[in-house]
Amino acid sequence: MMFGLGLGGLALSAARAPGFDPACLFASGEIGWVEPMIAGAGGTLYQDAAGTIPVTAAGQPVGLSKFTAGGQVGFVQATAVNRPIYQLDAQGRGYLAHNGLNQWMAAAAITWGSDEATICAGVRKLSDAAQGVVFESGSNSGGGGAESGVFALLAPRTAADFGVNFKGSQVSAATSAGQAAPKTVVVTGIGKISADIVRLRINGAQDAQSAADQGLGSYGTYPLYAGARAGTGVYLNGARYPSVGLNRLLTEAELAQLEAWVNARTGAF
Repeated sequence: MMFGLGLGGLALSAARAPGFDPACLFASGEIGWVEPMIAGAGGTLYQDAAGTIPVTAAGQPVGLSKFTAGGQVGFVQATAVNRPIYQLDAQGRGYLAHNGLNQWMAAAAITWGSDEATICAGVRKLSDAAQGVVFESGSNSGGGGAESGVFALLAPRTAADFGVNFKGSQVSAATSAGQAAPKTVVVTGIGKISADIVRLRINGAQDAQSAADQGLGSYGTYPLYAGARAGTGVYLNGARYPSVGLNRLLTEAELAQLEAWVNARTGAF
């Protein structure tokens, strides 16, 4: 069940507490995003795409979810009817609710410039009836897509699962089975094209992997979509909590810190 009353003291305190800051993972100029989802004055969530009207209460639409690192402004939705809704869970943690019908956001094209990727997010899925995109670069990361150098985090990927696609010139996927909706997790996808690495972590532990050939190349320059495939379908029915993605692999220590940071804002484990 999802809840939505007030701004949420726990959400604010977790988001603004001192300690690990995922922006430190970008100290060498890495590309990607940090999406902390902080509501209120001085926060990172806005009701409009221009970023002039802050989100101040649950139930308000989100037209801009600003990034705090990685080189892009944030996820944007200019059309009011397509905006996800800011809500609070039972513990007061803020999230963006996606209705599985028409709500999505997108960041402008990101020049990834690397054959490595790490994506970590808090996710809640409400249904396993149809595939749902949490994040996807380009217009289709699946085997039927024509683009090279793309990736996706899916909830679900096929049925009662979470999954990732990583693709150089060929797609490789990993799926975590036995994850029937409704389900809240911290999910991490790790990919490296040249080493044919695809790993899927659930709640701080490796759950699935694939060594299938990803082909050649690097992850390319594409818009990054949140909540839908290219804004036209495969809509997420669930919730997005804070997320981080960047164009390199992390050390074990960095990965543990990042997953703990996301979990503090998700409450999955």
